[in-house]
Amino acid sequence: MKDLSYMPANTESSEAQQPAKEARKPMPRWVVWTVPIVLWGLLVGGSYFLAQQYITGLQQQLVQIQTSAEALNKTVLDLHTQLGEHKESLAELQLQFSTVQNDLEIVKEELSLAGSTLNSSDQTRQALNERISELSRQLETLRGSIAKLEEAARAY
Repeated sequence: MKDLSYMPANTESSEAQQPAKEARKPMPRWVVWTVPIVLWGLLVGGSYFLAQQYITGLQQQLVQIQTSAEALNKTVLDLHTQLGEHKESLAELQLQFSTVQNDLEIVKEELSLAGSTLNSSDQTRQALNERISELSRQLETLRGSIAKLEEAARAY
């Protein structure tokens, strides 16, 4: 019973391990506190840098948006002025159109009233027919112009 199983057989090895544990000194207290503080500072600095980059990017995008909005506003104003000009031209053309229609009606009336006189005068008939043809061409031209202006007004 002299050999106890719970006691180590070689006591020299346990004594050799103790000086190794004692040789390891604990780190100084300032090192223990400095390392986390430096890491925290690096984390805060990096976060600040990333936030600054993100904000700068957003500001650049905002400037681009403002620039494009100004260009669009200018384009819209130009379109409004062009539309106003087209409306004025349309009103003028409609006035000319109604004048040509009235002239055409007057000529037709004169033709019907002077039917018997025209039979005797070929020269007068030819002049009136030319005038009617001319007025008809002007009428068609005005109709085409009015149609184009109406399409342009619808496009805006």
